[in-house]
Amino acid sequence: MVLSADAARHIQALATANSDSSQWALAQVEVEFAALQEALNAPPERVEPAEIRRAFDVFYSRTQTIATGAPYAGVVAEERAGAAMGRLQDFLRDVVPLIDGPDTALIDALPRLQVRATNLRSDVRRLSLDGVRVFSTEAEARRRAVMQGLVRLAATTAALVMALAVGVVALWRLVREAREQARRRARANHRLEAVVATALDAIVVTTRNWRILEFNAAARAIFGLSREAALGQHAGDLLFPPECRAVACRDSDGGRLRTTARRADGTSFPAEVAVTRSEQRGNVLRVISLRDITRQVSDEAELVAARDQAVAGEHAKARLLAVMSHEMRTPLNGMIGALELMDDTQLSADQREYLRVLRRSGDILLGHVNDVLDISRLETGEFTFARAPFVPHALLEEVADTLQTAARARGTRLCLATTDDGPPVLGDHRRLRQVLLNLVGNAVKFTENGEVRISLRRDSARERIAIAVADTGIGISPEQLECIFEDFVTLDASYMRTAEGTGLGLGIARRLVEGMGGTTLGRERARGGVDLHGHGAGPCGRTHHRCAAGRGEGAASGAGSGARGAADRGQSRQSHDRDGHAAASRACRDRGL
Repeated sequence: MVLSADAARHIQALATANSDSSQWALAQVEVEFAALQEALNAPPERVEPAEIRRAFDVFYSRTQTIATGAPYAGVVAEERAGAAMGRLQDFLRDVVPLIDGPDTALIDALPRLQVRATNLRSDVRRLSLDGVRVFSTEAEARRRAVMQGLVRLAATTAALVMALAVGVVALWRLVREAREQARRRARANHRLEAVVATALDAIVVTTRNWRILEFNAAARAIFGLSREAALGQHAGDLLFPPECRAVACRDSDGGRLRTTARRADGTSFPAEVAVTRSEQRGNVLRVISLRDITRQVSDEAELVAARDQAVAGEHAKARLLAVMSHEMRTPLNGMIGALELMDDTQLSADQREYLRVLRRSGDILLGHVNDVLDISRLETGEFTFARAPFVPHALLEEVADTLQTAARARGTRLCLATTDDGPPVLGDHRRLRQVLLNLVGNAVKFTENGEVRISLRRDSARERIAIAVADTGIGISPEQLECIFEDFVTLDASYMRTAEGTGLGLGIARRLVEGMGGTTLGRERARGGVDLHGHGAGPCGRTHHRCAAGRGEGAASGAGSGARGAADRGQSRQSHDRDGHAAASRACRDRGL
């Protein structure tokens, strides 16, 4: 706009310059001066004062036009033209009184006026020439300005055209993208409508005030309502009984809740409902997803009943097992006592060997019965743990003394590496002794011509003790670590195994440890042997134990006040049990019977 106005202004200026009489007026000054000079130079007999006054008035008018006119400011500003104009103005001021005076005075002054007019002719000529030159220069400058303005206008026009073209292209792309978005939105809406229409769950779309906007086919089938009958109705009043509306008609942010829904015929059924709120540009929609869970609730009730029956059966079997184990111990104790009495009688060497086998088998069987009884009591929660102070070091010495003979029989050295002199700890020392006898006994059982080391460490900051049992035995593979704490698990079930056991040792140890607040853990070591670690509470009586079994020189550990057993060697190694009958049969075969 500015460039266009500037160009129009320059063009208008050129048009005005071409049509104006500026240069003509300059030329007329010289012509009118000549006419004045001619009137002044007329012969005396032909002098006409009126003619002189007319010629002077015309010349005066032309001169004042040039002196005061804006188009001639550039001419007057020229040095020589300005000086000439000054002399002309002086001449005019001097002559005006004569022109305005009487004729006699004018005629008397004619000789003097003729001389001055002759002297001014060159000034008039200079004024005319300088005016032509100035006007030509200004015209050229205006033409250049117009040309520059036109060039700028053309460049701006071209830029505008290019910008318009770019804008058209951008607009076209926007239109295309808008159309593509509209198509995608239409496809998405179509897919959404298809999903809603084919959903197995009832989908109900409502307004902010729970007025139904959409009612899919599943909803129509579940509630027995037509779409037309449902649209515009309040979802809570239509789909739920009064006592369930407050629960069902609230935003659940996608979470599902169980409630009761109502069909068109008035029947109620259990339902799972999720309400999602969606808000766009102030428009709030709620999507109710509802599922009929009548079959699921029925199945859950059946599962609960089946579980209760199974639990009751397990409790009954556990009680039966406990009773049977308890009842079996009485005759077994009688048999073992009778065998001890027979040992005091006179027997042959063969009879004494048979008696030894019988006593050993009886002890093994009694141990198995006791293990099963312990498991059943632990399973039923009838097992209780005592809390009494005891000295951990003394307990370890007792365990080491008990198993020292068995260790020597296998050529194994049993070491107690502790100098603990700290205060007693709280816990069940009998159960801890049972766990440690299991762990150390397993270490001795599976270590031949090696070493079993028992160590004790106190953690004063945490009021705990740590007991470690390390052996240099055969170790255990890492893939077998996961199952060593299960009941009745032996890693070698063949009849060629050399170590006895039922696979209950670690199961019982684990239960004892967990009953005292600990956990069990198996861990592999790099070299042969097994490490078992346990941690237990100190004076405060809190217990925590950790036991790890695996290959490597290792430490088997139980812990004070509530030990956690770690690994039953009869399960965690390539070693394993035989029952009492198998032991007796082997002894008989060895005797050739």
